[in-house]
Amino acid sequence: MQLYGYSQKEFLSMSVKDLSPQQEVEKYIQQIKNSLPGIKASGPWQHIKKSEEIIYVDIYAYYTSRKSRQVAFMMAIDVTQKVNFEREVTELNQTLEEKVGERTRQFLDKNYEMEAANHALSSLNEELTAANEKLAVAGEVISQQAELLIKQSEDKLNTILTTIQDVVWSSYFVNRELNFINQAALQVFGYSREELYEDGHILESIVYSEDKKLVEAAFKELIINGYGQAEYRIVHRSGEIRWIRNRVWLKRDASGQPSVMDGVITDITERKNYEAELQKREILLSSLITSQTNYLIRMDMGGKYTFANQQFLKEFGYALEEITLKLFSEIIIPEDYENFQLMIQDCIQQPGKIVPLLLSTIDQHGHLYWTEWEFIGIQDEMDRVVEIQGVGHNITERKKSEEQLEEYTQALKEAQQVAQIGNWAFDLVAGAGIWSDQAFAIHHLNKEEGPPSVEKLATLYHPDDWPVFQAAVEKAIQQALPYNLDLRILDPESREIMYVNIIGKPVIDKTGKVIRLYGTILNINERKLSEKNLQHQNEQLRKINAELDKFVYSVSHSLRAPLTSVLGLINVIRIGEVDPQINTYLGLMEKSVLKLDETIHEINNYSRNARLGLNISEVNLLKLLQDVTGPYDATEVANKIKIEFNLQASYPFYSDTERLRVILNNLLSNAIKYRDENKPIPYVTIKITTTKEEAFIEVEDNGIGIEPDYLDKIFNMFFRASERSTGSGLGLYIVKETVDKLKGKITLISELDKGSVFKVWLTNIHE
Repeated sequence: MQLYGYSQKEFLSMSVKDLSPQQEVEKYIQQIKNSLPGIKASGPWQHIKKSEEIIYVDIYAYYTSRKSRQVAFMMAIDVTQKVNFEREVTELNQTLEEKVGERTRQFLDKNYEMEAANHALSSLNEELTAANEKLAVAGEVISQQAELLIKQSEDKLNTILTTIQDVVWSSYFVNRELNFINQAALQVFGYSREELYEDGHILESIVYSEDKKLVEAAFKELIINGYGQAEYRIVHRSGEIRWIRNRVWLKRDASGQPSVMDGVITDITERKNYEAELQKREILLSSLITSQTNYLIRMDMGGKYTFANQQFLKEFGYALEEITLKLFSEIIIPEDYENFQLMIQDCIQQPGKIVPLLLSTIDQHGHLYWTEWEFIGIQDEMDRVVEIQGVGHNITERKKSEEQLEEYTQALKEAQQVAQIGNWAFDLVAGAGIWSDQAFAIHHLNKEEGPPSVEKLATLYHPDDWPVFQAAVEKAIQQALPYNLDLRILDPESREIMYVNIIGKPVIDKTGKVIRLYGTILNINERKLSEKNLQHQNEQLRKINAELDKFVYSVSHSLRAPLTSVLGLINVIRIGEVDPQINTYLGLMEKSVLKLDETIHEINNYSRNARLGLNISEVNLLKLLQDVTGPYDATEVANKIKIEFNLQASYPFYSDTERLRVILNNLLSNAIKYRDENKPIPYVTIKITTTKEEAFIEVEDNGIGIEPDYLDKIFNMFFRASERSTGSGLGLYIVKETVDKLKGKITLISELDKGSVFKVWLTNIHE
């Protein structure tokens, strides 16, 4: 970089083309392409410094392959001084030749000036002698510089071979005797160079037994193609199992017989271990997400889904490819939309904070559910909220229970009034009590004044019964024992006696301490009737309490723990830089998502076809065909199958454009999916002909065809006629349903291993 005048950053952004004059670029590239593995020298070459000064360099290169690519370790030596010196010598020779010619002509033309000519020749001889002496000195200098440069190049190459971690080796083909191996062998195999030189077959003996076939296959590839590679396991001298990647090049002698094998061995144990660990994590993450019983969704800042888990898709009746085209707000009833917007604002303003939200949501079929959510803003590396994640679950049953509880509470209140039974509770920690309306009524107290104090309460009970009541309460507090007492109370005004039944129950905390008492008070003048009503109400209350207990347990254990696990896994994924192997797994995930997307799209098409009426207009058949076939032109499918269409629209055709699009998309996709790649030119052709009465569509392919036994079932829902089928089995069923909707008919002619022809007749639906 000092020689060329560039910074490291500038130099790494350039190529050889940027350093060489235009006239030498093509010649230099061609030399690189024709270079065989090994050390090569060439030059001098012209290079351009950053200052635009032209310098001359000799190139020494070591050509090899790395990660299936040809790689050259390049060394450029500045020989500008040598080239300039040689140029000066050449120019001096030319000058001398010109002078000799000039002197000779003078000698021939001016014979009479012989003495002057002789003197000139004498001077010229002196100049020639001096020039020859300079040439001799220059030649010696050039030779010394060349030897020095070659020695430096060899030293640098030896340094590279000594310090690289890859094993570089070479052996004779016939007897497998090693003629070279670098010091990295000791680290990779555990054997020194001397041991391997003495017994070159060690490298064959340490191959892991189960991987010997891989080595044999690579050797066969080497014989045929002159190059072979394999990834396999070896047994290190220490007994440790290691993974290596061995790349081998074969050289042949003048008669074409194999003579020498050159190779590079890379220790890939760490990469293999990382791949195995990554696969374990992928399986664990996939199982956790799949087993979730809660909803897990993500949406961008426009409210469009970026992810939805299987539980959400299942309960709301969507498929993943369909949901990614929708907005989360579409499942929310209008009354909750304002709260939804406020939630988004909270997530943006307070990223990382969980925002709870209760929503009324609608599934694909119009069913209404109560759902409880916790949303959180997801930030990018710039701390900007770019997505919102939501975890929710269906609380419809809980809401129904709450509504029932409210109904039951009102019914209980009414029942208490009718049955003259009241309920009460007393918080021992807070020192506060709660009485129902009927409890006040039974005691003939004004509820506006609140529950009476203990002192006032003592005046309301018969003097003989108050000590019994006090003893039962103290026992309940101290020993956590319930009580059931028949007592007499006195009217505050008339002091009239009335019999009541008082039931009290303690509530204890985790330490066993009573923190609350609650119970009922009943006018037992109509005891039997009241007991019956009380029993009924208690049964209802027990059921409601059981449901509430179950819900509380679910919230505590089934919701929070999985949520924490999912968030933890997401954070794990984001730790560190993304390895290329992760992109491979993400690609597999994307493939699965696309497959789900296809299924949902099919279900959506079927649903829309079933519930929506026809939208009749003139169909632009040319544009429709271009829209249907065009997307495949930009994909790898275009290289695997030939797609053509032929339109003969003699009359305008009126129908439902979107339904026609569904028909063509499904038939084309079906033909592409079941193409026969063993045929020279797989193809699919779409032909459309219109008349005044109808449109005739023919989709023909030379794919794998369909067995005769399946032809009458091909349009059935969820039917798959081939083991290659990865779809939902809805595609052709939707085509048939759509054709029926458009007042048409469809037939199929197919022969196994030859291809299929779908023929569709659609009525021209004029206004």
